[in-house]
Amino acid sequence: MAVRFDTSSLKVTGDAATIAEKIAAVGDNHEFDFSVSDDGTLAYQSGSTTSQYTWFDRNGKKLGTVGEPSGTEHISLSPDGRSAAIGMLDADGRQSDIWLLDLSRNTTSRFTVDPYGDGTPIWSPDGKRIIFGSNRIGGRYSVDLFEKAASGASEEQLLLRSDAGKFATSWSRSGEFILFDNWLPQTKAAIWMLPLSDAKNAKPVLQSTAFNQVQGQISPDGNFVAYSSDESGRFEIYVQRYPASSDKWSISSGSGAQPLWRADGKELFFITEDQKFMCVETKMGSSFEASVPRELFQTAMPLGSGYNYAVTSDGQRFLIRSPLETGEVSPMTIVLNWSAKLTAK
Repeated sequence: MAVRFDTSSLKVTGDAATIAEKIAAVGDNHEFDFSVSDDGTLAYQSGSTTSQYTWFDRNGKKLGTVGEPSGTEHISLSPDGRSAAIGMLDADGRQSDIWLLDLSRNTTSRFTVDPYGDGTPIWSPDGKRIIFGSNRIGGRYSVDLFEKAASGASEEQLLLRSDAGKFATSWSRSGEFILFDNWLPQTKAAIWMLPLSDAKNAKPVLQSTAFNQVQGQISPDGNFVAYSSDESGRFEIYVQRYPASSDKWSISSGSGAQPLWRADGKELFFITEDQKFMCVETKMGSSFEASVPRELFQTAMPLGSGYNYAVTSDGQRFLIRSPLETGEVSPMTIVLNWSAKLTAK
């Protein structure tokens, strides 16, 4: 889309017009494959955000698909492994509603209905509740946290409202608190804790003015947090004692994002920048030990701010968002004089 803009009055003039359709996505959160030069030449690649969740074993062998091909972002597997909550995208790539996948029946049902965006769901340890983010209340950057019964039998309830973008990432095994990413446009992303018995007492767990810290995952024993941070200049995986102390361990080397624990805490999984699926053996107790990361298999998983995979409790199978393989490569399209489509007042 494009619209004329008056740099003197700092206002748009005329109506917006469609310049090109079905632009290829190169990441989550509205990252698309196009560019406009200073002289007005437009270049873009067409494509689709359509993908399908696919089961893989530890060797990268495909075991089957789940649901229908669609545009999605973020997945969370229920504790019993029978259902998954996903953020479904509208046809134009915008975040829309949360849907539930019944993995045994291979059926899909809508979980939220709202004209604004709902996404990034996580399950309670007992599988009875889901917390998710939504911008339905308003605000330029605000994404607030809501809670709803997983059965869908009740209306969602507001948990936490602020001017920040908040995205739940992990629910403690005790059920007492969650971790969430806290984003403000003028600061670095931080990991916060929300006690569910006192939502007014949300507070930072890991926060810095120099670098981002995101995707906090509380360990099954509740004593450690795995997370992704760009403090080295690129996102890597770290583990730190919880509550935060000076004890800290570097896990990945070369890049890392989207950490997830195995249910018994004996393994930690993550994704590298070049989409390799990695595994680290871990030991927890009075201290923390981690093996050298090893690659399980290569994926085609899209990278982004949310989670594009889920792990079964035993760590033997992985449900991964996989782009549909068409076998075709879209050519780059060059558009000249596209501004002729715009009208001025």
